Amino acid sequence: MAVLSVDFPACRPERPLQAGDFVVLEPVFAREIRSLQPLPATVGFWQPPQAGRLYCEPPVRPAPEPEMTAICRRGEPRIVDGTLVLPLGRGQEVPAAVLFSDVDVALLEKMAPEWLAGFRGQVCERLQQVRRMFTDPETGFFHRRGAEVFFGQGERNGPPLSFYLVHVLFFQRAAMGRLQKISRLASFLDAVVGGPLFYFGQGVFGLLTVHAGQQQDRAFAHALVRRLKREGARRVHVGLAGDAGSDAARCFADAWQALAEAERRGPFSLCDSSSLKDRAGHPLALPAQAPLRRLQRRWRGRRRFGLILLQADGPPPRPGWLPRLVAPLLAGGERFCEFHDSAGALYLPELTPTRVEARLRELAGALAGTPDGSPVSLGGACWPCLDYSRTDTLRNCRRALLHASYYGPGSAVFFDHISLNVSGDYFFDQGDYRQAVREYRNGLRLCPGEINLENSLGVALARMNRHREAIDCFLRVLDRDPDNFMALVNLGYSYQAAGEEQQAMAQLEKACTVKFHAGVSEARDLYPQLARLYCRSGRHEQARQVLERWRHEQDGEGEFLLHRLLGEACMETGRPAEAMQALQRALRLFPGNDESMSMLGLLYIEGDQGEEVGMSLLERALAMDGMHPGHWYRHARALLHLGRLDEALQAVNRSLGQQRNDPAAILLKGRICEAMGRGRAAASCYGRVRALRRCSSGQRKEAEQGLARLRQAGAGRPPSRRAVPGVEQP
Repeated sequence: MAVLSVDFPACRPERPLQAGDFVVLEPVFAREIRSLQPLPATVGFWQPPQAGRLYCEPPVRPAPEPEMTAICRRGEPRIVDGTLVLPLGRGQEVPAAVLFSDVDVALLEKMAPEWLAGFRGQVCERLQQVRRMFTDPETGFFHRRGAEVFFGQGERNGPPLSFYLVHVLFFQRAAMGRLQKISRLASFLDAVVGGPLFYFGQGVFGLLTVHAGQQQDRAFAHALVRRLKREGARRVHVGLAGDAGSDAARCFADAWQALAEAERRGPFSLCDSSSLKDRAGHPLALPAQAPLRRLQRRWRGRRRFGLILLQADGPPPRPGWLPRLVAPLLAGGERFCEFHDSAGALYLPELTPTRVEARLRELAGALAGTPDGSPVSLGGACWPCLDYSRTDTLRNCRRALLHASYYGPGSAVFFDHISLNVSGDYFFDQGDYRQAVREYRNGLRLCPGEINLENSLGVALARMNRHREAIDCFLRVLDRDPDNFMALVNLGYSYQAAGEEQQAMAQLEKACTVKFHAGVSEARDLYPQLARLYCRSGRHEQARQVLERWRHEQDGEGEFLLHRLLGEACMETGRPAEAMQALQRALRLFPGNDESMSMLGLLYIEGDQGEEVGMSLLERALAMDGMHPGHWYRHARALLHLGRLDEALQAVNRSLGQQRNDPAAILLKGRICEAMGRGRAAASCYGRVRALRRCSSGQRKEAEQGLARLRQAGAGRPPSRRAVPGVEQP
């Protein structure tokens, strides 16, 4: 019997109607229901509270929410206050109820319950057919036609929404590998994001969520980039458009424009469309051309000069307020150039940086005592400075003002390396990592060796996949501060991304020690990354201990990765019951996770709890990702347990074809060859494991035991199949 080959990724099984379907396809659903209804009526939808609040509230609600919820839970049609309520489902599975209003009540009361039940089934079936027309069969997400329905509505009522376009690239040469990666990524997004999801082809996904504010939406986008990078994506770009509720069509176009900008910023970048719209409101924006030219005429030909930018922290009380406020404070040669009612620049000719900073403090003290109007913040800078142009001095004043905003209204800051750290953090938060790197590097030119700047520069370089440069930054930080927790964590991540897993483990282990002794706050991915490295290197007991610490310190019960890694660690350390429980929990949180399926299938077979179920799970995992060496390894291990040795050998060879120096797979091949009576091939595998550097002590010990069994069986005489412990013969 031939071993399972790499199949085309299976289409996702058709799911029942969900809440997001009534958000995206509401006008299409309403049109289809109107074509089915026997009498003219106004059609609306109502959804129970657990369905979320992405949808628009219907104009008519015939009963209070508790009563509507009870009707939907029973799943039986009912007439309430002249409105027919038709639940689409039963119990907790009800995604919505159809409301038929503006119908003669006498006619409604004549409708037999049997007819209403049949009509309800007809509606559900038709809506399923309609939904199928607007979804991609491979991912189960809405495709371009579904997006055209939702975003073509223009102005819409209801809560403001945010739309994310996510472009993900996996470096797979084979077309089959790319298709399987897309299918796996679709399952991942469905588990961790929720809400309506779209797929536009070529690795571009769309996510629709309730608008939570720019900062929260941007934080979600950053978290999404990190998670996708952790899942093995080589490039991730996110374009974000907020407040889709005002104009859905405009939001859709803005998201594509933001995605194009994100792709120009680096391999792991994002862009918020609001930053592209309001360029004049950018913290480092230059003033209008007229005041800028006036300033340029003043500093033309000067050897040095200073600028102090004054910005009102609130609305000005009246036009011309700021010039009148500053005029009595001007000294000889100083000139004030007004930009608008709440901002302007003070030009200081031929002053050194020390004198400009002193003048800044003097003005701040004088303005603080002025009761008229709102407080005024000040940002000062001078020229020459590094290789900045004269015009860049205005931007440096802006950087100082951005720095001053951290201290509250009425603050004054002179441009320095901390200002560049602040502006670098601003660009980093915006997803513009290239500009963030420039800001951090200029800050280090002003203050060489500054630890915060070095660490920030390393993180930004790592986001751009420049891991060698990032490693150098973190090493410089650790030369000055060997117990710097964040530098240790970031260095471990960079070593891991560069393929140096032993170095990565060493740094993350040291970070755990520092955290334990110093009581510092934990890094977001410290425990999962360290546990994953332990599992890869065969140190499963250490992985289990780290995962238990993650569970207790960070309350990771809702993270499917905790349970997946815990299942792997328990399975390899002889705790099958705990492993099965952890993997079942992982699949409840992430039903499409192929690694959890594969491991759970192996546990079913090795625990003799169901060969058919176990093989089904193993084959489903291979169908989802036939390029994953771990899936072939576990498939071979299951076949060995079942005594299907020829198939097991084919499967383990497939695993080694994807990852040729995996010690676990080489050991398994040795056991299979030993069971088949191929002593020389088995001895070659065991000897190869002993020579590997990345082999664990347990794996090396198992290889030596295998060689000892072969020697005991006698030179040139293959061992009996029954001499291999743990292998059942057919």
